[in-house]
Amino acid sequence: MKKMNNLRCFNIILIFSALLITACKQGLDERQQLFLDYAKLEDRYHNTGFYKNLDLYNLNTEPVIYKDSAFNIENFKATVVKNFKIYTEDDHIETDIGYELQFPYQYVLTPQKDGSIHTKLSVFVPETYYKFSLSAKDIGKSILKDSVEVSLLNMTNDSATLLVENKAVRQSYDYTYDVFERKDTSSKKEEYVLPKEPGYGDYLFHRESIERPNYTSVETKDSLTRASFARLEMSLIDENGKTLASEGRINDFRHYLWYRNHDMPYPELLSEYMDIKAKYKELDKDPLHKFHPLYIVNLQANGKINKVEFFLRSQKGKVVEIDLGNVKPEAKPTKAITDETEFLPLANIERESIQKALKTNYLTVPVKLNESEDFILYTSVPYGYNNKNTNMTFEHVKLIGDKKDTVAIDDIFTENDYFDIGNSNSSGNLRAVRFSPKAMKPTKIIGDIDFGITNYYDKEYPINRLPKGLSIAPDGVTLTILKNEPSLEDVSAIYAFTKEDKKHALSTVRIENYDYASENSLLQYVKKPAYIIVRYKKDKDKRVEEKVPFELNIPKSKKE
Repeated sequence: MKKMNNLRCFNIILIFSALLITACKQGLDERQQLFLDYAKLEDRYHNTGFYKNLDLYNLNTEPVIYKDSAFNIENFKATVVKNFKIYTEDDHIETDIGYELQFPYQYVLTPQKDGSIHTKLSVFVPETYYKFSLSAKDIGKSILKDSVEVSLLNMTNDSATLLVENKAVRQSYDYTYDVFERKDTSSKKEEYVLPKEPGYGDYLFHRESIERPNYTSVETKDSLTRASFARLEMSLIDENGKTLASEGRINDFRHYLWYRNHDMPYPELLSEYMDIKAKYKELDKDPLHKFHPLYIVNLQANGKINKVEFFLRSQKGKVVEIDLGNVKPEAKPTKAITDETEFLPLANIERESIQKALKTNYLTVPVKLNESEDFILYTSVPYGYNNKNTNMTFEHVKLIGDKKDTVAIDDIFTENDYFDIGNSNSSGNLRAVRFSPKAMKPTKIIGDIDFGITNYYDKEYPINRLPKGLSIAPDGVTLTILKNEPSLEDVSAIYAFTKEDKKHALSTVRIENYDYASENSLLQYVKKPAYIIVRYKKDKDKRVEEKVPFELNIPKSKKE
């Protein structure tokens, strides 16, 4: 019995040891850490600020919709045959298939003697697709799908760093070696030849910047027009499962490591790039230095990231050709000009909650070698409709030094653009200023924020029971807003919605020959609305205003 107990104890120790070893393995290995060091070095080179760990309110965008699961090639063919048009405008040819295609495709347009254009459409349909995600708990983890390996190297509040290896292809990096180390001695070098058919070819991405998923790149050469898409798409998701406004950069590791070591305008960085080059050991032993491309991918969000979602389409697939025959070009029809209406959420802030609502912090940015870094102060409030009438002004900014000496900062410059992520700062929910510390080593930043906001409330009305001063015309799409109606004085905005969609306000059509100065206001919608939401100013003409003091400590590691 005693022997059995000893055996059990031994087994428990083994299990515990295995768990401990597994726990120790979590995180980056030595090779992954090298890639992250390189990514941070590139961040300093470009001054992109991917690793500032900003604390910002979430700015959400529409979720990405991938149509792969619902795509049916026979239905698509029928749609194209029915709706396909060729328009001509100022010697420019434009095609319209009446469908938003998300796969690589191309047209071959051949003019005929009778003025028609013979049209052949080819579409690459991927065999399958994969969906997966990585979160902060997955740092160091790698996922391999369809010859693509994705590893999460780092995740901060607002950014993620990935290593992506494309194992579906080998490309030559022989040029990155010193002359005496090069292996490809052939006089004839490989040149890129445009494939005859659409597809992903050997590429995961078709450019170095990331703006949004399903971005289309179109190129035309002679009679061929080709549309390309990235094979791997990425989105940043917040803790509520909503998509964050984001952008990013793709960096070919081997290429740019070589390039930086041969063309470096910043002497202070050269030794660090040389150190990365010396530490990097190529695991692949291809005799001609043809390797699977390694990409460092930096993604940055306007808000706090919970996870990165991936959508990968398969390398394999089939090309479907659709011969549309001879198509007579048409003059492009004149369409009514429409204005999109964005229904932003209310982001009211009452006086007693201003201090809590303001997210105020700072970061430092490099200037020049051997010069003190500049400071950027920033503050933000929740994203919403109120932002357009929100004031956030930094005042009386001072630096406090080691010896309690105080220096007032007079030269302050607006720096809101530093935080632009995919044009997402246009709402104005953030203010930022930049200044020099004047060769001082501060321990604190103090000052005030002059804050002001207008608050609102919404009321919903069925289209057949509108409030006084609003009326819908017999056509069902034209709304009349009576001028000088007292009950409408506090109205800030009017939104119209269909019964089926209560999230997206209807766009309006611009009315020609309309005199806004002498007539009642008119809004003409693209569809018949089922109900109207009227947004009123809250507490008539009362604006919430407050001077909010702030004090930010500067850790020693940040100031030296």
